[in-house]
Amino acid sequence: MKNLFDSSFKRFTLACMTAVLVALAAGAARADTIQTFVASGTFASGSVLSGTVTIDTTTGLATAVDLTVGAPDSLTFTFIQVQGAEGSFQVIQAGTAATGLPNFDFAANNAITLVNYTGGSISNESDIFYSSTHQDGLLNGALTPTPEPSSILLLGTALLAGLWLVRRRVLAYAPKS
Repeated sequence: MKNLFDSSFKRFTLACMTAVLVALAAGAARADTIQTFVASGTFASGSVLSGTVTIDTTTGLATAVDLTVGAPDSLTFTFIQVQGAEGSFQVIQAGTAATGLPNFDFAANNAITLVNYTGGSISNESDIFYSSTHQDGLLNGALTPTPEPSSILLLGTALLAGLWLVRRRVLAYAPKS
C-alpha cells in the first residue's frame, strides 16, 4: 500500500509542477501588450477623477481614454489629443473633443516612457485646462492595472484541475462499502 501511495503522490506532484510550468510559460508568452488601467484621483476643486486609460505597453502609447471628472468640473474626456515626452514625464493630453479646450494634461509619475508601464501615481503637475488662465490641478491620482481576463481564466482552470486531482486521490483511498 505504501508504494502505491508514494507512486500516486509522485504523479500528483508531477502533475502540479507541470501545471505551474504551463501557467508560467503561458504568462510569459502573452502576445497582447494592451493594458487597461483604472484612473482615480482628486482635483483642487474637489472634483473626483475616474475612468480608464488603455496603453500599448510595447510602443508606450495610449490607445484610448475614457475619463470622467465629477462636479464641480463635470467633464468627460474621450479623445487623445497629444501624447509624448515632456521633460521627465510621459504626458497624455485628453480632450472632450479631438482638439481644443477643455483638456486634461496628465503624466505618470517617474515614467519617462510608458513602454513596459505597470501603473503608479499620476503626477500632481497634471491639470485640466479651460483657458490659459483657468485650470484645475490634480492633487493626487493613480493608474492601477486591471487584471487580464485570460490570466484569471488560466488561474481558475488550474485551481479546478488541482481540486479534481485531489478529489480523485481521496476517492481512490476511500473505504469501499
